[in-house]
Amino acid sequence: MNPIVKLIANALPGDKKYILFAGAGVSKDAGIPTTWDLMLKTAGILYVADNLDKEVNSDFDLEKWFIESKYAQMEYSELMELIYSKNPDQQDFLNKYLNNNEIGESHKGIAELAKRGIIRAIITTNFDHCIEKALEEKGLEVQVISTEEDLKNSEPLIQCKSVRIYKPHGNLGCGKLKNTPKDLESLSQLSEKELIRVMSEHGVIVLGYSGRDKGIQQLFKKRKYNYYPLFWVDPQKPEKTMEKILKKNNYTYIQCSGAGKFINEFIKLSEKINDIAPLIGAGPTIIDLENAIKDTK
Repeated sequence: MNPIVKLIANALPGDKKYILFAGAGVSKDAGIPTTWDLMLKTAGILYVADNLDKEVNSDFDLEKWFIESKYAQMEYSELMELIYSKNPDQQDFLNKYLNNNEIGESHKGIAELAKRGIIRAIITTNFDHCIEKALEEKGLEVQVISTEEDLKNSEPLIQCKSVRIYKPHGNLGCGKLKNTPKDLESLSQLSEKELIRVMSEHGVIVLGYSGRDKGIQQLFKKRKYNYYPLFWVDPQKPEKTMEKILKKNNYTYIQCSGAGKFINEFIKLSEKINDIAPLIGAGPTIIDLENAIKDTK
């Protein structure tokens, strides 16, 4: 069976059986800078730091220099730690590039999934506010959980009337961001416990996520697979470490060319299946059939 049809059969409107786990691929669809784009934004600072005495010619290619430098081999989190070791500096840098973008098709699609009751909540490693904006445009109430304090003062998810967004790496403009290798090694005990519980009690649709963060890997590793499956939706299959973890989650891989395109296809196929399905009540009831069998005529 086509894996997207399998997902449609499992994730029915109104059931709220699924959690959406949204990674950077969701924001990339909207033109929001990726981690690689953000790394390139630091190239000028890094070049000057390494070449204080050199003059820069008009034909100098900064991007080419960065790609060939040792910095291009570093993880985004390592680069952030090298340049912006303190949270306020990280917030200022990210605010400049992430906070002035329009919502994209993927964000609108996520809001549509929430409105249809296909997903109960969203977990995202993204700092930006685009998902929140898209949900609000659909007339949905939003509750953001990005700190332990938020978690301590919130009701259980099952009782939450808003669409809840968990942001385990932090929220742009609100407190500390998890942005360095040390930060990303683990989540707080309270956050980890909550997210493992939420992911264990629901099916999970992972959309546009690389799977490299060690703290997040632990969530998938400790998730208890009981009833609902996990779908990994991305242009590429999960990398070795994550794939090894996901095999225990009975996961299904769905290849896509982009987060927005996938959600649009999912919704169109769902509507097509719904249109051709027979209407409940259009045929005879069990009692009608029993009476027909008993009737000698």
